[in-house]
Amino acid sequence: MVYATLLYLLIAAFVIFVWSPPAILRMIILLVLILLYLLTSKRFNRSK
Repeated sequence: MVYATLLYLLIAAFVIFVWSPPAILRMIILLVLILLYLLTSKRFNRSK
């Protein structure tokens, strides 16, 4: 599932560099993205 990882990286890069939200909001969004990534990677590993 390389595409999912690339998608998360693109979203994170867009949020950090393009949108430039306040620092607190940025931290919250990054934490949410990391949690989503961990959940989906566990799900993909389980399905294999």
